Amino acid sequence: MSSEAKISIQELAIYMSQLEDYIRRLQDRVSAVATEIEEVRLSRRTLEELSSLKSESEAFIALDRRGHVFTMCILTKPQTVITHIGTDYYAELPIDKAVSILLSKERDLTLSLQALQAELRKAAKIYEDVQNKLAALAAQQQRK
Repeated sequence: MSSEAKISIQELAIYMSQLEDYIRRLQDRVSAVATEIEEVRLSRRTLEELSSLKSESEAFIALDRRGHVFTMCILTKPQTVITHIGTDYYAELPIDKAVSILLSKERDLTLSLQALQAELRKAAKIYEDVQNKLAALAAQQQRK
């Protein structure tokens, strides 16, 4: 094996390892953004349901995210809700304004998700190309 080919194969192997790490990080980010979209969507749908209440209604409310503890409460149609408006800021807003903010967040997150997915496809294509080049170089070296 010539030292030029050896260096080239080693460099490609290192580059592939770096690409694998980058792809894993992208996959993690895609997953996190997709989860956030679902959370925002659930919040928006819940607000839409609350705004359609005609009278008081009994409901079980989870006191945690996993549903370990619930409490019974009486729901009435709220006039306002406390809404996360960015960074660490919350505001008391009418339901329709809160829904509007959540729709905007959902659109922004969806655009971010699409960009991440495009970057992931691009990285996967580069990885595949490098893998093919590495296989070709290895085959070429074995013939020598």
